[in-house]
Amino acid sequence: MPSIVTRALEPGDDLSRLKLPDPEKDGRMPVFLEAGRRAAAVLGREIVVRGALSAPFSMAAELVGAERLLLALIDDPGWVGRLLGRTAGIVKAFGRAFHDRGLGVILFDSHAAPPLVPPRIYKEVVLPATASVISYFRRDLGIPLVPYIMGGNTEPLLDLILATGSNNILSDFPADLATFVSRLSDRPVLLRANIDPRFLLAASPGEIRARTREVLAIGRRHRGFLLGTGILPYDIDPEKVVAVRDALDEK
Repeated sequence: MPSIVTRALEPGDDLSRLKLPDPEKDGRMPVFLEAGRRAAAVLGREIVVRGALSAPFSMAAELVGAERLLLALIDDPGWVGRLLGRTAGIVKAFGRAFHDRGLGVILFDSHAAPPLVPPRIYKEVVLPATASVISYFRRDLGIPLVPYIMGGNTEPLLDLILATGSNNILSDFPADLATFVSRLSDRPVLLRANIDPRFLLAASPGEIRARTREVLAIGRRHRGFLLGTGILPYDIDPEKVVAVRDALDEK
């Protein structure tokens, strides 16, 4: 995996020098666009192919460095807010390029997950830029489903996550799925839950089927429920993934 040695920005930098990249020619963005186009050409009739995007805050964390951005949230929240305005523009442009190729989009924002970002700061600094991106995708571009995926226990941020306008959110394995189901009972929002990938690595297929049934018993109380596995290593025994599917297929 490539790693970043020197960050592009320091807190307090002049943001006017932060160029808005062109997804059609800059960096690796064209590679992802072409990969998505090819995948959709082969699989588009069977599954939804989406372009993966870092949400404005998570993109800012990569530009500045996660620790320094968190400190800047306290020391200079106005500067962080202006930075998120710039990164929101990048996310919109990249997402539009995926949309122009007939692809969906999905936003990832685990850099903003509790306890890193408390609800008050999320509401004041992170939410405006995030909501503007999701509104642009859903209302301006007409993308019907815009997942906003944040790992960890996001229960403290649930109302704010819903305020972003996303219509597909995640209850990750550290969170209480029953709480999410209860609070989303009257919401037209798809709810995804993840089974702990560490459990999947360690458990037997029989144990995995049993755990999957337990999660489904709670999640299916919500009419728009989806089940996921979280991020799995490439060398996981395929039989363990099949065990999750087997439980899903049970009547």
